[in-house]
Amino acid sequence: MTSGALPRSSSYFPASRRGEEQGAFCSPDATALRAVASGTALRVATLVVAQTGHVVPTWPLSAIDFSQLVEQRGIGRQAVMLVALIRNQWHQTIRNYCLRMGASREAGEKLISHVDRLLDQGLPIILDLNHFARLLGIPKHKMAAMIYRADRFYKHFSIKKRSGGAREISAPTIILKQCQKWILRNILEKPPVPGCVQGFVSKRSILTNAALHVGSQVVVNVDVKDFFPSIRWGQVFNLFRHLGYAKKVAFYLTKLTTLNGVLPQGAPTSPMISNHVAGHLDARLMGLTRREGCAYSRYADDLTFSGRSDVVSLLPLVDKILKEEGFALNKGKTRIMRSNRQQEVTGLVVNNKPAVKRSHRRWLRQQVYYFGRFGLDDCRARTRTIRKNARDFFYGHALFLRMVDRAKGNAVLEDLDSIDW
Repeated sequence: MTSGALPRSSSYFPASRRGEEQGAFCSPDATALRAVASGTALRVATLVVAQTGHVVPTWPLSAIDFSQLVEQRGIGRQAVMLVALIRNQWHQTIRNYCLRMGASREAGEKLISHVDRLLDQGLPIILDLNHFARLLGIPKHKMAAMIYRADRFYKHFSIKKRSGGAREISAPTIILKQCQKWILRNILEKPPVPGCVQGFVSKRSILTNAALHVGSQVVVNVDVKDFFPSIRWGQVFNLFRHLGYAKKVAFYLTKLTTLNGVLPQGAPTSPMISNHVAGHLDARLMGLTRREGCAYSRYADDLTFSGRSDVVSLLPLVDKILKEEGFALNKGKTRIMRSNRQQEVTGLVVNNKPAVKRSHRRWLRQQVYYFGRFGLDDCRARTRTIRKNARDFFYGHALFLRMVDRAKGNAVLEDLDSIDW
């Protein structure tokens, strides 16, 4: 059964397992609640059969999240009851699982505590490798290969940096990327991150990052050297353990998101893992800047401090804290920008308001003007620098401008729309 609303029929379990489990779960109240849930088309839970042969709900929501969803429809009490039923079903499933596997009662209760902790956070429950493979719809032998021979599932290449040199990229293959996106979407994006973290978080961007530092006397940009490779296997493992996963499951999750003992540059999970792992670093830097009356934000490996002129005096302490947290300052990229010159944060000017650099706006308008007057083919023949995907390229720049300044961006988009591409 695919993920979706609960079915309307009373056949909630596969025919081979209907009986005692069904009778225990399908009480009149449960049937009524299931009808309520399916009637409002809520995506509540999917049922699969784990290796033990027991029915396992793979997507139980936390009481808090689920209640918030359905209280808007006036059925909050039933929602809490339904979550309680799902939780009780999980408890029974775990006890049956441990009995079948020959585990002790103490081990079962410990696993139940993990389950409750995951349910409270709205995180998916993973019992073992076979269950994990079924959740993702991937054969178990493929999951095992990705866990124990991860190096076979990456492609390596390098791209040039603007500042010179090359950045090594380790891009996962399609099947591993599928696993990593599942982990990102269902696990890593659920726990909150502090407000100072602006990169790779929903509803935050380079624009919200820049807005935190507008109108400051001094803006200081600091770059962390080799940010992703500085985050080690043990830190990632401890992250998944902290979220509530058992040791063996945390091991699987860590192996699927690391390469050669570090975070790979190119995996979709690496940015969000780094946000969580760097949480203690962020807390210390927020405490430091709060005491000094300054502002602090981090966009991936780009740290920004702003405030009065004395914000510069914090740099030695920032360097010390970074080292204590296992990171290193890239001193060659530290920039100190005072209000009498152009101040930039993640590529945007922040002297008065977040804005695209004037030189970039002029360049974009100039290119669009040439296209409109002489045509794309003529411009390409004259300069030999216009790329083949010029239309998408310049529309992308115009949309970026509109994100920061709607009026100026719309003006450029109108000019682009008038060009015969």
